[in-house]
Amino acid sequence: MNSDFIILTIEDNGPGISKEDQAKIFDAYYKKGISIGTAGDGIGLYVAKENMTIIHGTITVESNLTKGSKFILTIPR
Repeated sequence: MNSDFIILTIEDNGPGISKEDQAKIFDAYYKKGISIGTAGDGIGLYVAKENMTIIHGTITVESNLTKGSKFILTIPR
């Protein structure tokens, strides 16, 4: 355990995110083809990443198709 950081993990058991899409999900306005037409503008994860950068933290994703996703935020104390 590193007391210099707070680690926050957010996990789901949804459809997961492909490796190809994982490389793009933190881009502004990125929406996977099947999500076009649904609510949202594709800006949320971009804003989250920008905010983490400003405070010298990180946000990463681990995901497997059909098994869900895990977002890991590392926040400096």
